[in-house]
Amino acid sequence: MQPFSETFIVRTNYVDIHKELHLYTLVNMLQDYAARHADKLSLGWEQMSKQEWFWVLIRLRLDILRHPVWKEEITVQTWPKGADTLVSYRDFIFTDQQGDSLIKATTSWIVLDRQNRRPQRMEKVLSDNPPILRKHAIQEPAPKIKLPKDKTLLSMQQVFFTDLDMNLHMNNANYVRKILDAYPLDFLKSHHPKQLILNFLRETFHGDTLNIYLHNEINDAVHYVSIVNGQGQSSLSAQIVWEDKEYIWE
Repeated sequence: MQPFSETFIVRTNYVDIHKELHLYTLVNMLQDYAARHADKLSLGWEQMSKQEWFWVLIRLRLDILRHPVWKEEITVQTWPKGADTLVSYRDFIFTDQQGDSLIKATTSWIVLDRQNRRPQRMEKVLSDNPPILRKHAIQEPAPKIKLPKDKTLLSMQQVFFTDLDMNLHMNNANYVRKILDAYPLDFLKSHHPKQLILNFLRETFHGDTLNIYLHNEINDAVHYVSIVNGQGQSSLSAQIVWEDKEYIWE
């Protein structure tokens, strides 16, 4: 099996204030390329819906070696690399025109039953011949995040209609958008992310109130962030490594 591959241009609506590929856009792209490759492998939305199943991202780690910039031509590759009892693993690599790696990512997925929201066994989902490419962008699966106990409320936000996807819960990338929207602008003007790890813990739905907490000091290089719904249930844990970045208008 060959990886799914596509080349794209970093367009105006893909970039942030630093003219770099937006972290929110990047997570959206991972989701989209995974879905399109799943279609080609007969494991996409239409095929899974026949069984009343759908894919859910539960963990993600992405490492940014160099930020793609506005107007740059980028190639992305993605492939499934194996599964265990309940989890399937998929990796990604983004490269520039010279073939140098820019971004590496690894993701962990489960399949839920649409009615009871229970995970399905991968041997049942993938049958006897699961598509696998024995290749790693990042060898170890995305880790479980251990949050420090202390926390400070950054923001309270709601789940709106525009946050929802086809499964009627908040889209994966919108968790990233809400986290970024919780930060002070001055911090985002002077930093950009180098690594992102996400643990998706619980679905959130239209009308939910989300409390976004920072579990350390904003001047620290590594941030731990949690999203807790209005019932006090943890929906997401995040670990973000930040790097100094000068904002330049030119």
